[in-house]
Amino acid sequence: MLAKKKKPFQDCKLLKEAFLTGLDCLFEGFFNKLMSAIQLIQDLQLSNNTVARRIHAISTDLQTHLKTDMEICDCSSLQFDESTDISDTTQLAVMVRMVFTII
Repeated sequence: MLAKKKKPFQDCKLLKEAFLTGLDCLFEGFFNKLMSAIQLIQDLQLSNNTVARRIHAISTDLQTHLKTDMEICDCSSLQFDESTDISDTTQLAVMVRMVFTII
């Protein structure tokens, strides 16, 4: 839905609308749970600061897990892919492949 309306993820009204749209399918036949989920989503805080804090927390958690996994894996490889988007902004994608048990 976000891509269809060409909106950024910070658009809280659109995010809430997307969540609420999907609830009908997820909680079909469970009216009480549906009403509870609707209330939780309507009360969800999605201000710019809240979204920024959540993104930072997720990023920190991902970095911690990646660092831990890299330390315990038997072998790993890295792949880098650089591309430029339509506004000439360079983007770098880094892929990590890890093997934890060599058979």
